[in-house]
Formats: sequence, C-alpha cells, structure tokens
Amino acid sequence: ASITSPEDEHTDEADYSELANTMIHPLAVDWDTLKSDVSAMCDAAMIRDPEGASLGTGHLGFTAKKVKELMEEMYNTYGG
Repeated sequence: ASITSPEDEHTDEADYSELANTMIHPLAVDWDTLKSDVSAMCDAAMIRDPEGASLGTGHLGFTAKKVKELMEEMYNTYGG
C-alpha cells in the first residue's frame, strides 16, 4: 500500500482543477437537446413509478422528479 501525504492530495487536486479549466468541448452543450432527453427519461421513470415521487428517497419516481427539477434549474441557469 502506498502512503500519500496531504501535500500529494492537494497537488492532485490542483492539477485536476487546472486540467478541468482547460478542457472545453469544441461544440459545447446543446442545452435544448439535453433538457429534452433528460426530461423524457424522467417522465418515463415517473410513469413507471407514479407513487414514488411522494414516497421519498430510494424510489424511482422520487429520484426522477429531483433529477428533472435539477435539469430545469441547470437549463435556466446555464443554457436557457
């Protein structure tokens, strides 16, 4: 087993952050298509588990509802 120091972890983190900032997809995100696809998948999941949305964590319908809400928020913030 290798032993790493906190300095090593910080260095890895800094390298990752630096790399992430330089990696921009040349075509960017097609927000309309992404929102449409995610919404359709979430709608299908909520149809499969209609009561799950009100039952809470661990249910397909609940998770689909949360993902759809977050997608709407991301779309309105970054893509709309």
